Amino acid sequence: MMYSDVVMEKAAGVEPAEGKGIRQQLDKMLHEVKVSKGYKSDADISAEDLKDLCVRFKARVKEVLGKDFPDNAKEQLWGGIGAVFSSWNGKRAVSYRRIERIPDEWGTAVNVQAMVFGNMGDSSATGVAFSRNPALAKTSFSASGWSNAQGEDVVAGIRTPSH
Repeated sequence: MMYSDVVMEKAAGVEPAEGKGIRQQLDKMLHEVKVSKGYKSDADISAEDLKDLCVRFKARVKEVLGKDFPDNAKEQLWGGIGAVFSSWNGKRAVSYRRIERIPDEWGTAVNVQAMVFGNMGDSSATGVAFSRNPALAKTSFSASGWSNAQGEDVVAGIRTPSH
C-alpha cells in the first residue's frame, strides 16, 4: 500500500482527485475485507485473505496507475530510493523549506537498513527511537514500540505505541 502510494503515485507526480488516490482505494479494499469477514484488526486477517487481497491490490494498482507493481526486491529498493530524492522537489518539501528557511542546496539523504518481521507474534515488535525528543525538541532519548506490528503500522498510525 505504502509503496504504491509514495513511490508509484506521489514520487511519480501523479495527482489524483481528492480522496481518489491509490492509498485511499487500497485502504477501502482492506476495510471491506475486514468488515465482510468480521476481523477487528489487520493482524486478524487470515493468510488466504491476505493472498487474495494482494492479488486484488496488484490489479487495482495496474488499473489506476497504469503499471505493474514490482515484485523484484531490488527494483522496489531502487524505486524507494528514487522516491526519496524526488521528494526533495515536491510541493510540500519546497513549501516546508521556505517556511523553515532551509536552503535548497542542502539536499536530502537515504538510509537503507535491514528490516525484520515485527508481526510474527507477541514476542516480536517494531519501533522507532530518537536521540532528540521530537515532541519536546530537546536532546533526550525518546522511543516508541509496538508488539506484533510492522514498520508500516508505525508510519500509518494504525497502532497505539508503548513508550
